[in-house]
Amino acid sequence: FLYLRGMIKLNEGDFHKAKSLFEKAVSKDPNFLEADTAKANCDKATTEKEQATDMFKRGSYQDALAKFTDCLSLFPDSKSYNS
Repeated sequence: FLYLRGMIKLNEGDFHKAKSLFEKAVSKDPNFLEADTAKANCDKATTEKEQATDMFKRGSYQDALAKFTDCLSLFPDSKSYNS
């Protein structure tokens, strides 16, 4: 249930809340690999998006595009994240 709520929040674009729900799911079941992976991907997406934004601001457009593309590939089904 926590994992599904996390996926809903993720699809709404609320990465902070999604990560929190994934963490709760993993704390209840440390072997819940899908929740653990989703949590890690939330962290990675946030970090990579910040890096891509910095690259873009510095004028490194090709590097920024590659980094943004990597971010989008983490959650390809998230309409709010990929729009």
